[in-house]
Amino acid sequence: MYKENDKFCFSNCYCNPLAIINQNKLDKIDFSKPFQTSEELIDFYEFVLAKNYKSGVKDIFIINDFLLDLSSFSNKYNLNIKNIINAENIFKVPSSFLVGKDLIVELKNIEEYSDNFLSEVVSLCAKLDLPILIHFAKDLTSLGKLSSKYNKAPEKVLEDFGFLDRKCYLLGCNYLDKDAIYLFDSYDIEYIFTPLSDAENARGFLNFKLFENKICHIGTDEEKDFDILKQADFLRLTTNNLLCKNDMIEYEKYFKLLSLNEKIILNRNNLKEFLKIKIDLKVDDFQLLSEKVLKSLALK
Repeated sequence: MYKENDKFCFSNCYCNPLAIINQNKLDKIDFSKPFQTSEELIDFYEFVLAKNYKSGVKDIFIINDFLLDLSSFSNKYNLNIKNIINAENIFKVPSSFLVGKDLIVELKNIEEYSDNFLSEVVSLCAKLDLPILIHFAKDLTSLGKLSSKYNKAPEKVLEDFGFLDRKCYLLGCNYLDKDAIYLFDSYDIEYIFTPLSDAENARGFLNFKLFENKICHIGTDEEKDFDILKQADFLRLTTNNLLCKNDMIEYEKYFKLLSLNEKIILNRNNLKEFLKIKIDLKVDDFQLLSEKVLKSLALK
């Protein structure tokens, strides 16, 4: 069991706040305005951030197309917060929101956008020195569409548009081959895996062996719980299954994936045991906040 004074520093590098809403209500909620007041929305985001803190998260990339100012929660919960903004909204972002290094531009379904739009996104990111997060190789269908549209390898499409010349995060990566990874090694690329969401949506299993020496992170995506250990353990187990061997990847590689404090690494001799623990750090007045948010959702 964890100790309350253990200093966990997990990274949740793709947090979708709306995933926490009861799945039975998803079809009834207008996501362009899921709450009746701005106060309800702020409370909801605080609830999501507090739950991440309770799970040992220190660094978080959170979808924030509402352009909320989350800086006060950064201080309150001792979180390093990066705001993920969809590329379609990035041209509407007020200049005040672009100050600092707390914004990441997100591109989903890259094969569906026009060449002009993609070029404009690249140019803006270059001008403002913004990193890009691209959903890439999550499933075979998206890769096939991208390859067919441009008649070239999908990784070459990213290179030719100039996405790789920026700080670039690739989210998914279930179907990257060695040639693609070799190309990405020439650029400032970091990988983000969302193993539980990918499994839930039958996108495919990732072979972590291909990435064990890369800079990699975990994201919770559509999961309602922000349990980074559970994500890492599932990735470990599926990789073992894919390789038909359980000792091809050293445990230290998973510790690195978890962004663990060095003292915790030295004190945890049994990775499998560590991955099974439940972290629930104390947050003052969390029960009141939880009840307030759940009550507002019940009114929808």
